Amino acid sequence: MSAKGKIVPIPSSFHAALSSAERKYPSIELSDGHWLIAGTHELLYLATDAIIDRCAWHEIQSAQWTASSRSLSILWTDPQREPFHAITRNDNVTEFMTMMRERIEYTIIMMRHVISENGTRIVAQIRRAPTGELFSVLSAFGTLNDEGQKLARRLEYEVRESVGLE
Repeated sequence: MSAKGKIVPIPSSFHAALSSAERKYPSIELSDGHWLIAGTHELLYLATDAIIDRCAWHEIQSAQWTASSRSLSILWTDPQREPFHAITRNDNVTEFMTMMRERIEYTIIMMRHVISENGTRIVAQIRRAPTGELFSVLSAFGTLNDEGQKLARRLEYEVRESVGLE
């Protein structure tokens, strides 16, 4: 286990799958031997000799690491996508989690939420893609009846209008 705050280098077995710049980004090792790298424009998920997935920061809604269990949870902006859950090999995650939070927050231009009459939380966001293009994301954390759907559409319209997308 590494000391807290020390950078753990990515093993050389991963180098063939990465650019020289990607090898220098903050990273964490997972308990299954996979790694996550917090790149400039995306999160990289690696197996020993290949990149399993690249996820642009605007695709991530939030990330949380729990120290007591060393568990990392990632929620996506696409509600159909299953959350990512993993256990980190150690607790040396400060630089990685700091970079990850900064990158996610950079993509969020604005966010508003309302609660529907049945208690469902509705969130509308304006996010920034790596190209600079702005787009909206609408999420409901529960069921919406017809009135709730109207409320959600109105909320999304208002946030889009506030940044000139409508």
